[in-house]
Amino acid sequence: AAVKKIPIDCWIVYFLVVCFYVPVFIFIPQAPKFFEDHVGLTSAQAPQAAGLLYLLAVPITPTMGFIVTVAKNHMLFLVSAFVCAGLGHFIMLIVKGFLSAAVGMFLLSLGYGLIGCCLWPLIAVFVDQNLVGKAYGLAYATQQLGLTIAGKLAGMIVESMGFYALEVFFISLCLAGTVGSVYMLMKNGRHMPDGEQKKEELSKEQEALKEDHS
Repeated sequence: AAVKKIPIDCWIVYFLVVCFYVPVFIFIPQAPKFFEDHVGLTSAQAPQAAGLLYLLAVPITPTMGFIVTVAKNHMLFLVSAFVCAGLGHFIMLIVKGFLSAAVGMFLLSLGYGLIGCCLWPLIAVFVDQNLVGKAYGLAYATQQLGLTIAGKLAGMIVESMGFYALEVFFISLCLAGTVGSVYMLMKNGRHMPDGEQKKEELSKEQEALKEDHS
């Protein structure tokens, strides 16, 4: 019953969660071998490049949080997170060398910092207060399900088609996330939606749907 009360905007957020975290969390275990085989790094450089994501995320995440809070344009920054992640993967796909890996991982870290500030807070905006806990729990479950399926799929892609195809898969997810976030931007505007106003609008939409069905 609680699942039925979760609005479509919240399900789009769940979709965006999967679209972003798969190209990050599923990529990291594959990154050292990818950097050696595809980017051309040495066996010593590859693990160092792979670790840059979390190393850079330490200063980037609070910095992005401060910038987003001051600049206000949450939905624009949400779109930017997917653009950064997709661009990072694209650079690592087409350019060789340590600089390519460093720039790509920096862009992934930038997107990683932005997504935490802009995406997860939207869940509390779109659902009623008594459903917030369940909505976040469902978001986590959806994320884990997506990561589990994508992890198996990524292994199959690498074995059958190689790292080039895997990067195309990650970039495709980033593109899908960009489209979804642009839709959210167009629907809700540049700023973080007002929680009470948004819930009132969703309630009216649900009532209109019930009247149509009756």
